[in-house]
Amino acid sequence: MRFTIRDLLWLTVVVAMALGWWATYRAGVRAATQEEVWKENSVELGAVLRTANVLVTFDADGTMRTKHMQPQLLTNPIAPAPNLPSD
Repeated sequence: MRFTIRDLLWLTVVVAMALGWWATYRAGVRAATQEEVWKENSVELGAVLRTANVLVTFDADGTMRTKHMQPQLLTNPIAPAPNLPSD
């Protein structure tokens, strides 16, 4: 069996297309995985910062802004009044 130059060129085109598709697919999978990791970590970080009374926001250009908030008093209408220390 003999291969002509035209057959080898077609084989080259097919292999190049397959490799290009595979590289694009792998890059997309890798980016999606990294995005999921960033989302999970940002949710956890947000929870930690909220417990420390820090509000984090992001501007349109991606700049992170932090604001320290006053602790909020927990109000529960059913709970008894707190015992105040006597002087």
